[in-house]
Formats: sequence, structure tokens, C-alpha cells
Amino acid sequence: MGLTRDDEQEVVARGAQLDDVAQQLERLRGGVVFVHPDRPCTPGDGIVQLSEVDDEELFARCDAAALAGRVGHVVPASGAATRLFRSLLAARDAGLADLDALERAVAAGQTELGAAGRVLRHVRELALWPHLLAADPGRRETADDAAAQDLQRVLAVMVDTLQLHQQPKGLIPFHDAGGGCTRTALAEHLEEARAMAPAGAPLRAHFTVGHAHQAAFHAAVEEHLDMWPAEDRARCTVGFSTQDPATDCVALDAAGQVARLADGRLRFRPGGHGALLRNLAEHGSPVTLIKNIDSVVSDRHRPPVVAWRRRLVGFALRLEDQMQGYLAEWEAHGASEEAMAFMAATFGASLKAPEELETYLRRPLRVCGMVAAAGHVGGGPYWVKGCEGFGAVHILEGVQLNADDPETQRRMQGATHFNPVDMVCVLGALRGSPTALDPFTASDWWMLTEKTQGTQRLRVVERPGLWNGGMAKWNTVFVEIPSETFNPVKALDDLLGPRHRA
Repeated sequence: MGLTRDDEQEVVARGAQLDDVAQQLERLRGGVVFVHPDRPCTPGDGIVQLSEVDDEELFARCDAAALAGRVGHVVPASGAATRLFRSLLAARDAGLADLDALERAVAAGQTELGAAGRVLRHVRELALWPHLLAADPGRRETADDAAAQDLQRVLAVMVDTLQLHQQPKGLIPFHDAGGGCTRTALAEHLEEARAMAPAGAPLRAHFTVGHAHQAAFHAAVEEHLDMWPAEDRARCTVGFSTQDPATDCVALDAAGQVARLADGRLRFRPGGHGALLRNLAEHGSPVTLIKNIDSVVSDRHRPPVVAWRRRLVGFALRLEDQMQGYLAEWEAHGASEEAMAFMAATFGASLKAPEELETYLRRPLRVCGMVAAAGHVGGGPYWVKGCEGFGAVHILEGVQLNADDPETQRRMQGATHFNPVDMVCVLGALRGSPTALDPFTASDWWMLTEKTQGTQRLRVVERPGLWNGGMAKWNTVFVEIPSETFNPVKALDDLLGPRHRA
């Protein structure tokens, strides 16, 4: 294993399993296990296109489930805002005095500063601006134009005073809400959940957060809910959970040895978003919507987002009803050709024998929104053959695909859609236990990457991703959704986009 007795005691003290850590080391030393796609999913071939003709039925299904208390939201929110401020931090380190100097540096080839230039040129238009003024009272006596031009002073308030780059992304002010108020990404998720829930329906949201920020998230929720009408606040339940330390992973250093801290203890790293599968199983609702923390819009642009999320819920519930009907039929009479044909046509399930039907019908179900690729970098939908016991369609990340293999590259070139992480998960009875969803994971779809932590170069392993290998054995359907529903904020200048304006 490459572990000492002290290491083994440390692993056990974290609540982790020695066999699990041994498997991590084996994967770290064994190299990347690539997934070989058969072809990309495209409209009509793995991606369903919904018709608005069905809206009345789909919306009714969604509202009925919400009123019955079956619907909830889970939002991974532990990510830090470091990437948002990367270009601004680079501008600060460059010691540039003002915006003119920054723009000259960009023109001279320092393109990494371009995003900082866009932010500082329009900083007064950001929801952050009143917070910067409040944190620097002397600035109120300075004309806005001069204040915004004073690059180092702006950056000093962002970085030194407010330390925004060290805050969770969910607590960064994203939007102007009017009346002198601003909203964080966290607040916008609560507003979106409220907009989806019909009057009188329970409103449930659960956020996965970092250990150090639980109190800050709780305070932010309380502050925002205090602005809601009493009846809405009364029906709203917000929960928090953290990633289980037992899911953290070891790493290897540049010499191929087990990476360690300065005091000799093992260097553990978070196991990636796949570790949140436990949080979903334990805290998810029977029908759980999952979306990343940074993909939100301001009030004016919310209606189409809400409408499409309701469609996805209704479509998932229609599939659930059909599967429950076939399950009841199976329990009474055994497998039918109709049920077998439904599973094949809907999920690409290749059942080798009628006896397998029950197992497939009892799997968790997910409906995943897909947007046109449009230059987005990240995971996408693919058909994959040869996955024994898996489904037929999968979301694959770039790190899972062999970029040096010409055939893989050829198949990737035909990809038309991107995974925005907008999912409806129907968990059924698979809730309450952290390990309830483990049997539906592709146990060998771990992801290996290189990372730098401080001055140490590491080879790290992450668990099968939440929407990748973590859900590989779910019954999965991809649905095309419009690009206007996907509005990620990866860098601060993204907040200057039209759907993040009031």
C-alpha cells in the first residue's frame, strides 16, 4: 500500500476505509482509464426535444409533485471564488497603477489581464460596487470616474479588505436587486426555487458547503428570507451539509511517493464533486433538481429558466409514472415485450433477459438538460458501448477522453451539445442512507489529473463525478434546453453579460 502503521491509523480516524485508500493509490500509479465514446448524442439520437404542446401536462405534473412535498433543490455550493478574481489578482500583482496602464499591458500581449480590464472599466455597473464603497468610506468623497480608475485602490478593497477571492462563490454579490439591495448567487437560487413552487407548496433547498463557511451561509439565508413575505418564509426549509472527510483522497508527489504535509501526515484532498453523491442520497428529495451555484440570472430573465426547469421535472415524472406502471405489471405478470421495448427506446437499455427488467425499472432516474455547445469547455453527452451493466448514454468529461487518440478525436468533433449541470433526479426510495446510491456508480470511472498545491506538484485522483461515473448506472435521458437557461459565472466579467443585469 505504501502506508505506514501511523498512516493507517490516520485513515481509520478519518472514517475512511483502508481498502478504499489502497484502491486510490493503485489508480494513481496505474494511469488514466479512458472512456471510449461510440458517438456524441445529438438531437434525435440521444437528445430529446420537448414540444411546448405538452406544457399543460408537464407543468401540471410538476406542480402536483411540488404540492405533495416531493420536490426539492440540491446545490453544490462549496466552490471558492478564486477563479472569479484570477485576472484581477494578476493585475494587482503586476502593480499597474490605473486602467490606462492595464489596457496598455493587454495591448502589449498580457492577454490574461483582459478580463480585469473589462471588470474595472465597468466596475460601477457590478453589484459589487456598493459593497466596495461601503468598505472604503473615503472613496465616497471621490468622483465615481476617478474612484473606478484607481486600480490598485479598487483591488486592495476587493482583496485585502473584503478578501472576496477567498469567499465561497455562493456568497459573492451577483446582481442588483433594486432598492439599494444586491443578491448573491445563493439568494438567486432561493428566488428561483420560490418561483418554481406553486402557492402553498413546501419549498426545500439544500446547499453543500465547506466546513469553514457554514455559519456564513446560514446567516446569508436568514438575512435573505427576512425579506420574504411571512407565508413564503414559513413554507421554506433550507439545509446545509458538508462533504464527508471519509471521501477525501490521497495523492502522489512528483517523485511518485505518497504526498505528505510538512509534519509527515498524509496529504488528503477533496474527492471531487462525485463525493457529493452521499449528500444527495442523504439529503435529497424524492424529486431533486441539481444545478451549479453560479448558473443563475436576475429577476427579469428568470421566467424562461423556471419554465424549462418545470418542463424537465414534468417530463421526469411522466417517465417515472410509466416505469411504475411497468413495474406493477411485472410484479403481477412478469416482463412484457412492451416494457422491454420502452426501456430500450427510452434509455437504450439492452436487456439480455426478461429477468433483468425489474432491476432496470428500480434504478434511479435522471433527466439532464443539454445546451448547444457554442464553445463551452467541459463535459458533454455521448453514447458509450461496452459498459457492462451501465446505461447507453453518459456525460463524459474531457479528462475521461483520450485526446491523443485520433478515433476519439474524430468522434468528439461531431459533438453538438454541452452539459450545463441542470438535472432532475428521481430517487424514489433510494434516500436517507449515504451509501444508497453507491451501487449505481461506475466504480472504475475515477478521474486522474495533475494539480499544484502551494509549491508541490501533485498527481491527484477524484471519485467518479457526480453527473459522470457517479450516475453511470442511472436510467438517463438527455433533453435539449435553450442556451438562455445556462448563464454561468466563471470569471467576474461574466456578470457584465445581459442576463445578469437588472
